[in-house]
Amino acid sequence: MWHRWIMVKLPLFLMLALMQLCTAVHADPFKKADTLIAETLSHWDEENVPQTRMAIAADHVIEALITWRADGTLTYPPEPLHISENAIIADIAQLNALRSRSNSITWASALGAETSLYRCEPLRCVRVNRQALARVLDIAPSLLNPNDRTLPTYLLIGGLVAVQLLVAAGFVFVMRRKKDEIAKVRDPNEFAFGPVTVCPGLMTVVDDLGTRNITQRDIAILKHLHNRQTFVVSKDELYDVGWGRDYFPSSRALDQHITALRRKLDPKRLADDVIETVHGQGYRYSG
Repeated sequence: MWHRWIMVKLPLFLMLALMQLCTAVHADPFKKADTLIAETLSHWDEENVPQTRMAIAADHVIEALITWRADGTLTYPPEPLHISENAIIADIAQLNALRSRSNSITWASALGAETSLYRCEPLRCVRVNRQALARVLDIAPSLLNPNDRTLPTYLLIGGLVAVQLLVAAGFVFVMRRKKDEIAKVRDPNEFAFGPVTVCPGLMTVVDDLGTRNITQRDIAILKHLHNRQTFVVSKDELYDVGWGRDYFPSSRALDQHITALRRKLDPKRLADDVIETVHGQGYRYSG
Protein backbone atom coordinates (compact mmCIF):
# COMPACT_ATOMS: atom_id res chain seq x y z
CA MET A 1 0.00 0.00 0.00
CA TRP A 2 2.75 2.46 0.92
CA HIS A 3 4.51 1.63 -2.37
CA ARG A 4 1.47 2.93 -4.27
CA TRP A 5 1.34 6.01 -2.03
CA ILE A 6 4.95 6.89 -2.80
CA MET A 7 4.77 6.25 -6.53
CA VAL A 8 1.30 7.73 -7.22
CA LYS A 9 0.12 10.03 -4.46
CA LEU A 10 3.49 11.52 -3.49
CA PRO A 11 4.16 13.11 -6.94
CA LEU A 12 0.65 14.61 -6.92
CA PHE A 13 1.17 15.92 -3.40
CA LEU A 14 4.53 17.41 -4.38
CA MET A 15 3.06 19.06 -7.47
CA LEU A 16 0.27 20.68 -5.43
CA ALA A 17 2.78 21.82 -2.82
CA LEU A 18 4.99 23.25 -5.56
CA MET A 19 2.09 25.14 -7.10
CA GLN A 20 1.19 26.62 -3.73
CA LEU A 21 4.81 27.60 -3.14
CA CYS A 22 5.10 29.23 -6.55
CA THR A 23 1.85 31.09 -5.96
CA ALA A 24 3.19 32.35 -2.64
CA VAL A 25 6.49 33.36 -4.21
CA HIS A 26 4.92 35.01 -7.22
CA ALA A 27 1.48 36.13 -6.05
CA ASP A 28 -0.17 38.49 -8.53
CA PRO A 29 0.48 41.97 -7.04
CA PHE A 30 -2.34 43.47 -9.09
CA LYS A 31 -4.94 41.69 -6.98
CA LYS A 32 -3.72 43.59 -3.92
CA ALA A 33 -3.49 46.76 -6.01
CA ASP A 34 -7.12 46.34 -7.13
CA THR A 35 -8.26 46.10 -3.52
CA LEU A 36 -6.24 49.18 -2.57
CA ILE A 37 -7.51 51.33 -5.47
CA ALA A 38 -11.12 50.21 -5.01
CA GLU A 39 -10.98 51.08 -1.31
CA THR A 40 -9.63 54.55 -2.09
CA LEU A 41 -12.20 55.26 -4.83
CA SER A 42 -15.07 54.17 -2.59
CA HIS A 43 -14.50 57.31 -0.47
CA TRP A 44 -14.58 59.71 -3.43
CA ASP A 45 -17.55 61.42 -5.08
CA GLU A 46 -16.69 62.36 -8.66
CA GLU A 47 -19.71 64.67 -8.80
CA ASN A 48 -18.05 66.85 -6.16
CA VAL A 49 -15.29 68.08 -8.46
CA PRO A 50 -13.34 70.31 -6.01
CA GLN A 51 -13.31 67.61 -3.34
CA THR A 52 -12.23 64.92 -5.83
CA ARG A 53 -9.41 67.08 -7.19
CA MET A 54 -8.20 67.76 -3.66
CA ALA A 55 -8.31 64.05 -2.82
CA ILE A 56 -6.28 63.18 -5.93
CA ALA A 57 -3.73 65.90 -5.14
CA ALA A 58 -3.33 64.50 -1.61
CA ASP A 59 -3.07 60.89 -2.75
CA HIS A 60 0.43 59.57 -3.52
CA VAL A 61 -0.73 56.59 -5.59
CA ILE A 62 -3.54 57.88 -7.82
CA GLU A 63 -2.37 60.61 -10.20
CA ALA A 64 -5.58 61.23 -12.16
CA LEU A 65 -9.13 59.98 -12.70
CA ILE A 66 -11.49 59.81 -15.67
CA THR A 67 -15.12 58.59 -15.78
CA TRP A 68 -17.84 58.09 -18.42
CA ARG A 69 -21.58 57.64 -18.54
CA ALA A 70 -23.02 54.44 -20.04
CA ASP A 71 -23.53 56.27 -23.37
CA GLY A 72 -19.81 57.12 -23.54
CA THR A 73 -20.11 60.76 -22.49
CA LEU A 74 -17.16 61.97 -20.43
CA THR A 75 -18.24 63.03 -16.93
CA TYR A 76 -14.94 63.63 -15.16
CA PRO A 77 -12.74 65.65 -15.33
CA PRO A 78 -14.86 68.61 -16.40
CA GLU A 79 -13.66 71.66 -18.27
CA PRO A 80 -11.53 73.61 -17.58
CA LEU A 81 -8.93 70.89 -17.00
CA HIS A 82 -6.44 71.04 -14.16
CA ILE A 83 -2.81 70.72 -15.27
CA SER A 84 -2.57 67.29 -13.62
CA GLU A 85 -5.42 66.02 -15.81
CA ASN A 86 -3.81 66.79 -19.17
CA ALA A 87 -1.87 63.52 -19.30
CA ILE A 88 -4.89 61.26 -18.76
CA ILE A 89 -6.96 63.16 -21.34
CA ALA A 90 -4.08 62.86 -23.82
CA ASP A 91 -4.26 59.06 -23.43
CA ILE A 92 -8.03 58.84 -23.86
CA ALA A 93 -7.73 56.69 -27.02
CA GLN A 94 -5.71 54.10 -25.08
CA LEU A 95 -8.18 54.25 -22.20
CA ASN A 96 -11.20 53.73 -24.45
CA ALA A 97 -9.50 50.65 -25.89
CA LEU A 98 -8.71 49.29 -22.41
CA ARG A 99 -12.16 49.80 -20.93
CA SER A 100 -13.84 48.20 -23.95
CA ARG A 101 -11.89 44.94 -23.63
CA SER A 102 -14.17 43.32 -21.06
CA ASN A 103 -16.42 43.91 -18.09
CA SER A 104 -13.54 43.20 -15.73
CA ILE A 105 -10.66 45.35 -14.51
CA THR A 106 -7.75 45.86 -16.91
CA TRP A 107 -4.23 47.07 -16.12
CA ALA A 108 -1.77 48.54 -18.63
CA SER A 109 1.34 50.66 -18.74
CA ALA A 110 0.77 54.28 -19.67
CA LEU A 111 2.01 55.07 -23.18
CA GLY A 112 5.26 56.99 -23.08
CA ALA A 113 5.39 57.01 -19.27
CA GLU A 114 7.14 54.07 -17.62
CA THR A 115 6.42 55.46 -14.16
CA SER A 116 2.63 55.31 -14.60
CA LEU A 117 -0.01 52.60 -14.92
CA TYR A 118 -3.66 52.64 -15.92
CA ARG A 119 -6.36 50.67 -14.12
CA CYS A 120 -9.53 50.65 -16.21
CA GLU A 121 -13.10 49.52 -15.64
CA PRO A 122 -15.89 49.92 -18.23
CA LEU A 123 -16.87 53.39 -16.92
CA ARG A 124 -13.78 54.52 -14.99
CA CYS A 125 -9.99 54.64 -15.34
CA VAL A 126 -7.34 55.84 -12.93
CA ARG A 127 -3.74 56.77 -13.62
CA VAL A 128 -1.48 55.22 -10.95
CA ASN A 129 2.09 56.03 -9.97
CA ARG A 130 3.99 52.75 -10.29
CA GLN A 131 6.72 53.63 -7.75
CA ALA A 132 4.26 54.84 -5.10
CA LEU A 133 2.02 51.78 -5.54
CA ALA A 134 5.05 49.48 -5.20
CA ARG A 135 6.03 51.19 -1.92
CA VAL A 136 2.52 50.75 -0.51
CA LEU A 137 2.46 47.07 -1.53
CA ASP A 138 6.05 46.62 -0.29
CA ILE A 139 7.25 45.04 -3.54
CA ALA A 140 9.73 45.90 -6.26
CA PRO A 141 8.31 48.23 -8.97
CA SER A 142 9.44 45.72 -11.61
CA LEU A 143 6.80 43.26 -10.33
CA LEU A 144 4.08 45.71 -11.37
CA ASN A 145 4.33 44.73 -15.02
CA PRO A 146 0.88 44.26 -16.59
CA ASN A 147 2.45 42.53 -19.61
CA ASP A 148 3.86 39.68 -17.48
CA ARG A 149 1.39 38.45 -14.87
CA THR A 150 2.17 34.75 -15.40
CA LEU A 151 4.40 32.50 -13.37
CA PRO A 152 8.05 32.94 -14.46
CA THR A 153 9.34 30.24 -16.79
CA TYR A 154 12.32 29.53 -14.56
CA LEU A 155 9.97 28.69 -11.69
CA LEU A 156 7.94 26.33 -13.85
CA ILE A 157 10.99 24.56 -15.26
CA GLY A 158 12.70 24.42 -11.88
CA GLY A 159 9.53 23.07 -10.30
CA LEU A 160 9.12 20.33 -12.90
CA VAL A 161 12.76 19.30 -12.51
CA ALA A 162 12.34 19.23 -8.73
CA VAL A 163 9.26 17.03 -9.00
CA GLN A 164 11.04 14.66 -11.39
CA LEU A 165 14.01 14.40 -9.04
CA LEU A 166 11.73 13.75 -6.07
CA VAL A 167 9.82 11.06 -7.99
CA ALA A 168 13.12 9.43 -9.00
CA ALA A 169 14.27 9.55 -5.37
CA GLY A 170 10.96 8.00 -4.32
CA PHE A 171 11.42 5.22 -6.88
CA VAL A 172 14.92 4.47 -5.59
CA PHE A 173 13.56 4.48 -2.04
CA VAL A 174 10.80 2.02 -2.98
CA MET A 175 13.21 -0.33 -4.72
CA ARG A 176 15.57 -0.27 -1.75
CA ARG A 177 12.71 -0.95 0.64
CA LYS A 178 11.58 -3.88 -1.51
CA LYS A 179 15.12 -5.21 -1.55
CA ASP A 180 15.36 -4.85 2.24
CA GLU A 181 12.03 -6.60 2.70
CA ILE A 182 13.15 -9.50 0.55
CA ALA A 183 16.39 -9.66 2.50
CA LYS A 184 14.46 -9.79 5.79
CA VAL A 185 12.45 -12.83 4.67
CA ARG A 186 14.35 -15.83 6.01
CA ASP A 187 14.36 -19.14 4.22
CA PRO A 188 14.58 -22.03 6.74
CA ASN A 189 16.51 -24.05 4.13
CA GLU A 190 19.04 -21.35 3.28
CA PHE A 191 22.74 -22.15 3.26
CA ALA A 192 25.97 -20.28 2.73
CA PHE A 193 27.80 -20.84 -0.51
CA GLY A 194 31.02 -18.84 -0.55
CA PRO A 195 30.20 -15.09 -0.37
CA VAL A 196 26.45 -15.55 -0.90
CA THR A 197 23.49 -17.04 0.93
CA VAL A 198 21.40 -19.41 -1.16
CA CYS A 199 17.65 -19.36 -0.42
CA PRO A 200 16.06 -22.36 -2.16
CA GLY A 201 12.52 -21.51 -1.09
CA LEU A 202 12.83 -17.97 -2.49
CA MET A 203 14.95 -19.05 -5.46
CA THR A 204 17.44 -16.28 -4.77
CA VAL A 205 21.01 -15.65 -3.73
CA VAL A 206 21.75 -12.73 -1.39
CA ASP A 207 24.95 -10.84 -0.61
CA ASP A 208 26.12 -7.27 -0.01
CA LEU A 209 25.36 -6.43 -3.65
CA GLY A 210 21.69 -7.31 -3.24
CA THR A 211 19.34 -10.12 -4.21
CA ARG A 212 19.50 -12.07 -7.49
CA ASN A 213 17.20 -14.73 -8.89
CA ILE A 214 18.37 -18.24 -9.63
CA THR A 215 16.72 -21.31 -11.17
CA GLN A 216 15.77 -24.69 -9.72
CA ARG A 217 18.66 -26.24 -11.69
CA ASP A 218 21.05 -23.70 -10.12
CA ILE A 219 19.78 -24.61 -6.66
CA ALA A 220 20.13 -28.36 -7.29
CA ILE A 221 23.73 -27.97 -8.49
CA LEU A 222 24.70 -25.59 -5.66
CA LYS A 223 23.13 -27.79 -3.01
CA HIS A 224 24.89 -30.90 -4.34
CA LEU A 225 28.27 -29.17 -4.50
CA HIS A 226 27.69 -27.75 -1.01
CA ASN A 227 26.92 -31.21 0.40
CA ARG A 228 30.08 -32.59 -1.22
CA GLN A 229 32.31 -29.71 -0.15
CA THR A 230 36.05 -30.23 -0.90
CA PHE A 231 35.21 -33.35 -2.92
CA VAL A 232 35.41 -33.44 -6.68
CA VAL A 233 31.98 -33.99 -8.23
CA SER A 234 32.04 -35.52 -11.70
CA LYS A 235 30.24 -33.97 -14.64
CA ASP A 236 28.03 -37.02 -15.03
CA GLU A 237 26.94 -36.68 -11.41
CA LEU A 238 26.08 -33.01 -11.91
CA TYR A 239 24.19 -33.82 -15.11
CA ASP A 240 22.11 -36.31 -13.13
CA VAL A 241 21.43 -33.70 -10.43
CA GLY A 242 20.66 -30.79 -12.76
CA TRP A 243 19.14 -32.39 -15.82
CA GLY A 244 18.04 -35.88 -14.74
CA ARG A 245 19.30 -39.32 -15.59
CA ASP A 246 17.41 -39.50 -18.89
CA TYR A 247 19.13 -36.40 -20.21
CA PHE A 248 21.73 -37.04 -22.89
CA PRO A 249 24.49 -34.61 -21.92
CA SER A 250 26.19 -32.25 -24.29
CA SER A 251 29.89 -31.80 -23.78
CA ARG A 252 29.43 -28.04 -23.28
CA ALA A 253 26.00 -27.70 -21.61
CA LEU A 254 27.29 -28.15 -18.05
CA ASP A 255 30.36 -25.97 -18.60
CA GLN A 256 28.23 -23.14 -19.98
CA HIS A 257 25.78 -23.46 -17.11
CA ILE A 258 28.56 -23.34 -14.49
CA THR A 259 29.96 -20.19 -16.18
CA ALA A 260 26.54 -18.50 -15.99
CA LEU A 261 26.11 -19.68 -12.39
CA ARG A 262 29.44 -18.15 -11.38
CA ARG A 263 28.24 -14.79 -12.75
CA LYS A 264 25.09 -15.01 -10.62
CA LEU A 265 27.15 -15.78 -7.51
CA ASP A 266 29.67 -13.01 -8.10
CA PRO A 267 28.51 -10.64 -10.89
CA LYS A 268 31.38 -8.20 -10.33
CA ARG A 269 34.02 -10.93 -10.05
CA LEU A 270 35.24 -9.57 -6.73
CA ALA A 271 36.49 -12.91 -5.34
CA ASP A 272 37.99 -16.17 -6.53
CA ASP A 273 35.61 -18.72 -7.99
CA VAL A 274 34.09 -20.89 -5.25
CA ILE A 275 33.16 -23.44 -7.93
CA GLU A 276 36.56 -24.75 -8.89
CA THR A 277 37.13 -26.50 -12.19
CA VAL A 278 39.06 -29.76 -11.86
CA HIS A 279 40.16 -30.42 -15.42
CA GLY A 280 39.28 -33.82 -16.79
CA GLN A 281 37.24 -34.74 -13.71
CA GLY A 282 34.53 -32.24 -12.80
CA TYR A 283 33.95 -29.45 -10.29
CA ARG A 284 34.55 -28.82 -6.62
CA TYR A 285 33.09 -26.39 -4.10
CA SER A 286 36.07 -24.70 -2.46
CA GLY A 287 34.20 -22.16 -0.35
